[in-house]
Amino acid sequence: VDSGIVHSYPFTGYWEKNYDGFTYFKGSKEGKFKYTRKEKFLYQDGFKNWYSKNENSGIFSNDFTPADLDNDGTAELIHHPFIAQNLLIFKLHNCNLAKPIFNTTNFSFCTNDSLKLTVSNIFKGDSLKWYYGTKSDLTNVSNKTFTDSTKLFVTRTDSLGCVISSDTIQIKKYSIPSAPTLSRDTANYLLSGALGTTWYKDGSAITDTTQKYKPATPGSYTAKTTTNGCTSVMSAAYYYLVTGIINLSKDEYIKLAPNPFINQLSFDFVLKGYQRLNIDVYEIATGNKVATQPNLTAGSRINLGQLSGGTYMIRVTSNDNKIVQQFKVVKM
Repeated sequence: VDSGIVHSYPFTGYWEKNYDGFTYFKGSKEGKFKYTRKEKFLYQDGFKNWYSKNENSGIFSNDFTPADLDNDGTAELIHHPFIAQNLLIFKLHNCNLAKPIFNTTNFSFCTNDSLKLTVSNIFKGDSLKWYYGTKSDLTNVSNKTFTDSTKLFVTRTDSLGCVISSDTIQIKKYSIPSAPTLSRDTANYLLSGALGTTWYKDGSAITDTTQKYKPATPGSYTAKTTTNGCTSVMSAAYYYLVTGIINLSKDEYIKLAPNPFINQLSFDFVLKGYQRLNIDVYEIATGNKVATQPNLTAGSRINLGQLSGGTYMIRVTSNDNKIVQQFKVVKM
């Protein structure tokens, strides 16, 4: 063996995936041997100084023999030239790397937030390269923080030079939805006008998550909406009073609706012996009478558009004062 040409054992290398019908054996030095499906190694420039220069044949054929010389379970690739000199020994390694795995499967986040990704299956001697959008980070970091939407993949190279890529993932940044605007329909439902609504009564969350909700008790109602995992700020409060109805007997009642109201109230009643009733409207804050409407029949519309927003007490009476009832209403 020519000691001036032979290098120290072992030269490590690995098999790369197929390219154009060939499988490559890559050594730890520059250049490659190319292994065809016909089981022949083809000469490549990278190794021409590692054997006798008078061996210039393009095909070495059976001059290469795999054998486990050191009994460690992996083969060495041995090149015996024709004249039994310039022995080359390469250590063969199977590249069975696992793809890089991230610490989460949720790759979305909200405006004003960020996403920190960490590769969780790295080992001593591994190096990582991050590729995202048109950028890359080749500084071998195990985690990165992202503040915008992008596509991303990471390559992992082990101590033998084996390389594998992660799956390509889409990182998405979602905007925060606007706060819902609450309203009340003619069926006395509160409406949020948004999917993914969370309702609150007097500051405490309730279980209903539909776009409309019919309160059973009066109170201050608010709502948030959640879209793509991003939650809005709290809506403006809506003070809800259950529709005013006073049952005087099984078949007799007085009713005012809706409550709260904007400009008009519907006034209805069924009372034996009475076809007309009177109402007086008082401002609760001052006690002042601010409106009066006498001789109202059942089904009347009460127009109170001239009043400012606030809480009022409506007093309902009959002309003989045998009927006296009160309602508290809120004008929006």
